Amino acid sequence: MPLLEKEYIETGKVRFIYRPLGDFVKDRSSRLTAESLYCAGEQGKFWEMHDWLYANEARWLNTDDVAATFVSTAAPEIGLDGARLSNCLNQERYYSRVISFVDDATQRNIYSTPTFLVNGRLLEGALPIEQFRAAIEEALQK
Repeated sequence: MPLLEKEYIETGKVRFIYRPLGDFVKDRSSRLTAESLYCAGEQGKFWEMHDWLYANEARWLNTDDVAATFVSTAAPEIGLDGARLSNCLNQERYYSRVISFVDDATQRNIYSTPTFLVNGRLLEGALPIEQFRAAIEEALQK
């Protein structure tokens, strides 16, 4: 992704929109995990939270209360105000947003990660960079 980011996103040729995906309706932990990204984003730390979640999955994945773990562990490690993060998660401020992502993904037949849409074209999985470049270049020609 760093090469594509440098070639296309940083140059303004492509806009990258990230949407978390999971079974948010049935799995409260997955939904709170997605919500935590947007709550952290309120403090300018969306990507820091994203990176922390992936790097520290073993620390939070099977805990009884993921929200409390995010507040007590992630917040101080990435420089978040834990009280603000807790308040945001408890209010379920981003509940409707993450649920809408699931609905949209279902309508587009997206059920796995990573999945990318390049101008409506579905690219599923960790594909070779050449396939992404080809799809992007094709979309840029339209």
